[in-house]
Amino acid sequence: MILSVRDLAKSYDSRPVLDGVNLDVQPGSLTAVLGLSGCGKTTLLRVIAGFERAQRGSVSLAGTVLDDGHTYLPPEKRGIGYVPQEGALFPHLTVEANVGFGLPRHERRGQAVSDLLAMVGLAPLARRLPHELSGGEQQRVALARALARRPLALLLDEPFSSLDASLRSHVREEVHGLLREQGVTTVLVTHDQEEALSLADTVAVLRDGVI
Repeated sequence: MILSVRDLAKSYDSRPVLDGVNLDVQPGSLTAVLGLSGCGKTTLLRVIAGFERAQRGSVSLAGTVLDDGHTYLPPEKRGIGYVPQEGALFPHLTVEANVGFGLPRHERRGQAVSDLLAMVGLAPLARRLPHELSGGEQQRVALARALARRPLALLLDEPFSSLDASLRSHVREEVHGLLREQGVTTVLVTHDQEEALSLADTVAVLRDGVI
């Protein structure tokens, strides 16, 4: 199992949010974590990414322990890409600068960024700023930025929820095709049952902090 979560627990102010979560994500697959708002989906992603510490249990990736209460790897050393709900692009940076952010300087100036923009169909928009893009284009930039560092796993936090219904389905299919093409191991969290069932190889239902 490339991504494994075991007996994971997390509370805020003594209120349990995750209470013994177990999840295995196969290499190259897309697993959807489906649940109502407030059920702990985003908290689960944040613990996997390393933005939050587990209080019990463990997270491992490709055989490496990321967090088990003793060992803790910071987010930048985990080999995990994260796409938040709103994309969180840097408003003062161009599309190409957003995608290259976090790469070594020589890679930012090389072919890597151009190739990523071509992959997500945004090469002609490389010099635009985020406010000059549509919602779907912004999400594709955020995806390219997450893929730029060649992550072992990719976490998507309801990345389509802010899009108009007419655009959502189209962008969803585009992103799904890209992830399949790249063979990236992906966890998508969503409250949309149709989205989970149409995109995922496996659907895990999160309810009351348990899958």
